[in-house]
Parts: sequence; C-alpha cells; structure tokens
Amino acid sequence: QGEMLRSMNLLKRSFTRNGTKEAASIPEKFSFLVTDEITSTKYDDQYSRHRPIVRLSKHYRPDASNPSFIAPSASIIGNVQMWKNSSAWYNSSIKADVNVIRLGLYSNVQDRVIVTEAPGPIHEDHDGSTIIGHYVTVESGSFLNACTIESCVYIGAGSILHADSYVEGKSVLEPGTVLYSGQRVPMGQVF
Repeated sequence: QGEMLRSMNLLKRSFTRNGTKEAASIPEKFSFLVTDEITSTKYDDQYSRHRPIVRLSKHYRPDASNPSFIAPSASIIGNVQMWKNSSAWYNSSIKADVNVIRLGLYSNVQDRVIVTEAPGPIHEDHDGSTIIGHYVTVESGSFLNACTIESCVYIGAGSILHADSYVEGKSVLEPGTVLYSGQRVPMGQVF
C-alpha cells in the first residue's frame, strides 16, 4: 500500500511538472493508473449545480430586482420579493411555498439565515407571510418564521423569531434572542 501511495504521488508530480506520463517511472503492477490522455469531466446536466433562484410555479416565483445581491450558494425559493439593493448572503435560505416573503430596501440576510413563512393563516390579522422592512440587518445563523420586522432593525446572530412575533422599528435584538409566538418588541428597544 505504501508503494502505491508513493507511485500515486510520483504520478501527480509528473503531471503537474511536465504534463506527460513519461516523466515518472511507474511500476508495471500500477500501470492501470496511467492513461494516455488527461481528460476532465464537464457536467452538462441541468440539475448538477446549485441554482440560487428556484421557481415553484408560474404564480410562485422569486422577484429580485436587478441591483439585489444573491450569493451563489444562497437559495431563494418561491414567492419571495427582494426590493432594490437587498441581499441574501452565502448559504442563506429564503423559502415561500404559499404566502409571500418580502425583503425591503437595503435589507440583508446574512450567512446561514433561514427565512420561512407559515403554510396558512395564523389568525385573522396575520396571513402567515414574513415581512422584513427597509434597512434591516439579519445576522448569521438566525431563523425567521412568519414574523413581521419593521424598518431600521438589527437582529443579532443566532436569533430565533417564531410565527406571529413582531419587531417594531429602530429596535435591536441582541445575539441569541428568542421571540415566541405573539411576542412584540417595542420601538427603539434593545432586547
């Protein structure tokens, strides 16, 4: 096994240095490792790579304005509205199957944030949508589910906002904050 590893390393070095198989002497029993040409595999399958914007049907498709930033590893799925200069950062997931998720002007959803909506109405005043206002920052690792966030709000890393929670404008949620269903943060509050 050690001889095979040494031969493989020798083979790798020879290809990177000279680009031909003749640069290395390979023992006869490992000759099956050597091919006549170096080939690369190109995947032409439409499902072989990540698609950041996923349309569920003709009625449920993401609406991202042109200056919005969507990271290559982010997922924007279904009825999502991203307004001007909003952003979804790396490995974030915004998924709206039934209701709408709205991300306001200059708002950003950072790394590993998950934003979902409720599958149906929560009560007569709340249809289950998730509304994020303008100039909102949602830091990494947070989870938002069917909540309402007014404008100029900062949500710290790892925060969890359950269905029907409400954050009024100019508020700050410290990292790790948990808002339960029906809980409301008053305007200008550090919570």
